[in-house]
Amino acid sequence: MTALGRERRVRSGRERRRLATAFGCLALALGLLLTPPRAPGTLAASADGLVTRADATYTVRPADHLVQVAVDVAATNTQPDRSTSGGVIHYFFTQASFGVQPEATRVHASSGSRALAVTVRSQTGFRRVDVAFGRSLFYSQTLRFRLEYDLPGLVARSRGNVRVLSAFVSFYAWSFGDVGSVRIVFPAGFVPNASGSPMVESTDGAGRVILQAAGITDGLAWFENVTADLESALTKTRIVLPDAELVVHAWPEDLAWQREVVDLLSRGIPELQVLIGRPWPVVGALDVREIHTPLLEGYAGFFESDVRLIEISEDLDPVTIVHEASHAWFNADLFTGRWINEGLANEYASLVLAKLGAGYVPLEVARRSNPVAFPLQSWPPPGRIIDKLTDARERYGYAASYTVVKALVDEVGVAGMRSVFAAAGAGTIPYRGAPAPEKVTGTADWRRLLDLLEQVAGSHQASSLFRTWVVPVADMATFDRRDAAVKDYRALVTEGGGWQPPFMIRSPMATWAFDAAEAGMTEARKVLVSRDQIVVAAAALQLQVPSDLKTAYESALNTMSAPLALADGELAALSTLSDTTAALNADRDVLTTIGLLGSQPNAQLDAARSAFNAGNIDEAVTDAAKARAIVDRARGIGRERVVVGAGIGSGVVVVSGGALFLVRRRRRRRAVVEPVGVAQTEPLGWPEPAGPPVSPDDPLRPVAERPYATLPPDPAPETDRGPEKRDRELGASEQGEGTGP
Repeated sequence: MTALGRERRVRSGRERRRLATAFGCLALALGLLLTPPRAPGTLAASADGLVTRADATYTVRPADHLVQVAVDVAATNTQPDRSTSGGVIHYFFTQASFGVQPEATRVHASSGSRALAVTVRSQTGFRRVDVAFGRSLFYSQTLRFRLEYDLPGLVARSRGNVRVLSAFVSFYAWSFGDVGSVRIVFPAGFVPNASGSPMVESTDGAGRVILQAAGITDGLAWFENVTADLESALTKTRIVLPDAELVVHAWPEDLAWQREVVDLLSRGIPELQVLIGRPWPVVGALDVREIHTPLLEGYAGFFESDVRLIEISEDLDPVTIVHEASHAWFNADLFTGRWINEGLANEYASLVLAKLGAGYVPLEVARRSNPVAFPLQSWPPPGRIIDKLTDARERYGYAASYTVVKALVDEVGVAGMRSVFAAAGAGTIPYRGAPAPEKVTGTADWRRLLDLLEQVAGSHQASSLFRTWVVPVADMATFDRRDAAVKDYRALVTEGGGWQPPFMIRSPMATWAFDAAEAGMTEARKVLVSRDQIVVAAAALQLQVPSDLKTAYESALNTMSAPLALADGELAALSTLSDTTAALNADRDVLTTIGLLGSQPNAQLDAARSAFNAGNIDEAVTDAAKARAIVDRARGIGRERVVVGAGIGSGVVVVSGGALFLVRRRRRRRAVVEPVGVAQTEPLGWPEPAGPPVSPDDPLRPVAERPYATLPPDPAPETDRGPEKRDRELGASEQGEGTGP
């Protein structure tokens, strides 16, 4: 059969060594055949009349590469003579017939020192041996004789099942006769492993191991599969690579197997390491053993990671050799799921052999329309392949797994698969965010593989391939739910515009908790809407958008409350800045302009803008509020200043064209007006208006404020100078003197 592979399966030695062969099944129906001949002139003898006791001994002789079989038979005629009116009828037997293994050679029989004639004829599944007694065996008579033959061991890769080698023995034993026993003898040092009918193991004085079954009453049903190993006789070839060590154990008689396995492993493992992108994972030496093909129960190789053992069929198949080596990586430590690891092992074996230029039979691809097709996730663990249906389903499983994996590797490339293996080996989340990929728990099964293929390797075909080949009907509703959630997730990533989804969304996506993921995405979109509003508002004010909101969004672990609160705060701050900017840029009346003399609301606004750009939202709001307060209070301050200035009684304030003048009144002549200052450029030397004191930290206090300014003294006051007179003089005056500070 086509070489197949499998991942580790733990079984008992007896079960694992059970032969699954047509010969074994046929042998159950063959046993002892008795055919008494007709005596001339008499009635035919009854087949029930000849009773045989047969004690069989199988002696394993590795040095001669054969098993020697000796069957000691005691044949007794139990058919009584019968008297009739015509005389006495005597029943007798002249021969006995036996069914022996089809591999039997050098068949002969003897009774004491007398050789008995033997006729051997091949039948379907056995060889018929007729042993002639050389005389008639009458009622109550017993003939003792020995039937002997050899079971020669066949060379490796022969079609037969018998192997008798220096380090390994494999054959099957039958029982003979109506009642009897079977004894199997192994040389000292061999460790037997038998399955079938019950046998008792013992060791004789010479150290030989003996399996024995006595009191067998149904020779047709008795059957035993026998193997034995002599560990010390195996050849051992050590392969030492930079990161790996292997020991190849081969049968001494099979140098071809040893050479090819050593060559392919020596060259193939480094290539596997490069292609997979991960270091050799086996700690300690990995044993590789040659195994008789039928012992693998229809498979071509086993990988047992728990005991660091690869068993490879004696059949030389390059794909199997590299396939089993790749299971050092592709096993449950990376992904669970038989189809995943078998598909990866076959694909990477093919890649390595192609790179090495080694000849191999291309692997079979599958058709989903195959009558035995099934979802790969429903592929059961490997079992004995004993019928055509099992064989067909196993072939489909391997072919379909390879078909899916090959399509994925062709799409994302070896580099993309390396990223998948790296993430799976590190146990990191498939859905990546702004921080370093977080660790995830749980089983790395087909769902994790699908997520990694899409999110890490960038596959666009994985979902379709899994839907067609992998997912059982029972999981299809969840798979549909997943497709919808992934579509929504991708839309969120696009809407983020470089803002990566937070862990509170990525974690439920990775664990396929899609309700929680969708709820998180709804909250995330609220933040993104606010962010877009912030971007527009900040642009209108020629401000930068602080990075704090992006950081808070991308680092949200369980809730979006913090990013939402921060977004609300930034929007509120921008609203305050916008209002303050508008207030500072608005047209001002005279009193507001006077009130702003010496203050710096624009400096406070600049400080607020700088704070916002730096992400100091609270400070920006505070500074903007200070700037706005300066403007809001300026008109009142301007009014107070005018009143105080008028109350001094020395002049009035005139604002014209942005210049400020003090007009001092003189009798009977016009005052000369001179500029004394410019608004918001040089503060006036006026005394503070009456009212509560202003704190030094009050933003409304002019920066360059002087306590007060003194005007030159007036002329001596007139004694009768009432308001009416002063007004008349002022109105009639055409000249005056201007005074300055």
